[in-house]
Amino acid sequence: MIRAVLFDLDDTLYNEMSFVQSGFRAVSHCVKMRFGIDEDEFYCLLLNILENEGRGKVFDFALQHYLLCNLELVNALVNTYRSHSPTIHLYDDALAALKTLRQDGLSLGIITDGLLSVQKNKIHSLGLEAFVDLVIYTDELGQEYWKPHQRPYTMALSYFNVKANEAVYVGDNEKKDFKAANELGMFTIQVLRKRNQLDDIESIYKAKKHVASIEELIGFIRGET
Repeated sequence: MIRAVLFDLDDTLYNEMSFVQSGFRAVSHCVKMRFGIDEDEFYCLLLNILENEGRGKVFDFALQHYLLCNLELVNALVNTYRSHSPTIHLYDDALAALKTLRQDGLSLGIITDGLLSVQKNKIHSLGLEAFVDLVIYTDELGQEYWKPHQRPYTMALSYFNVKANEAVYVGDNEKKDFKAANELGMFTIQVLRKRNQLDDIESIYKAKKHVASIEELIGFIRGET
């Protein structure tokens, strides 16, 4: 019998790209206020750099475009990005599932990697405190305990006082979400949003079940499927 359901956060319960876009908007407004640069122009530049260069030095490259790049300014923009109050929303299927699971009396939790302050902002902006009983921020434990380390999973099982086979872990990323949960004996479910199943990865990293929508979990957890 399933008694607890644990979730990953980014790209499982909401679209992480929406956080990036929200952060870029905040940064672009900051640049406009400081230098008079067109806000929409700078925002589009950030998106273009992200698409072509990846996340590494988006702000550096954007500032270089305007001959403004220096370490102090880059750090200021990084801080603006990380500390802004994001405009983000739960996926519709995630919101519906959380409401139903809560009504069914399941214990609900989240295990999330990432900078502590940033992840806390996300949880608050998404209103997830109203749906879950526990949020484990792995950064609070130390980066050595980020997924796929077992510690956050065992902490959640202990908090809910459930056995591993009474808990489900739901995530999207085979590279880190399911390994520890599988090793502990939890049932693992991958939501196939942006990622396809990886063929060239050890079986311990793969989820036991795959769904297109979190709402598909309901029947399984209720023992109907």
